[in-house]
Amino acid sequence: MSLGQYLGNDFDARNIETKSFGPLQPGKYLAMISKSEVKPTKTGGAGLNLEFTTLQPVENRKVFDWINIAHPTSQKAVDIGKETLAKLGKSVGIFQPKDENEFLNKQVVITVAIDKDDTTRNVIKDYESATVPSTQAVAPPVMAPQAPVASAPQKGASPWS
Repeated sequence: MSLGQYLGNDFDARNIETKSFGPLQPGKYLAMISKSEVKPTKTGGAGLNLEFTTLQPVENRKVFDWINIAHPTSQKAVDIGKETLAKLGKSVGIFQPKDENEFLNKQVVITVAIDKDDTTRNVIKDYESATVPSTQAVAPPVMAPQAPVASAPQKGASPWS
């Protein structure tokens, strides 16, 4: 069977919307953690490998992050990893994680940038809570006091009375 027999006569590539799978534009995205896995490194360390699926403003795009949790020769890498994990944990309400699966399906706002070493990839620069805690709720705007509106002078009265 030929391609045309499978597609039929009504297939026209000009009428089909196609998607770009290049990197996302830098900015903030609401995302859900869709995969969370601890993986060993070749050098004897380990990291938390995370996959995020964007929800807004762009849907169903994948963004990845790697958080060092053990490194055989660099305590600085571990310290940076712990700080990053703390930011993520605070953003999703997990303060003492014991299992990587605790992060699954949690929503978080990710700040995405273009990888400076590979411009075809994104990197995650920051994590923020996807919800505003009630203690930090935005107060309604305060209106500036307005001067009283002067009423029109009564007939026969002087304008200054």
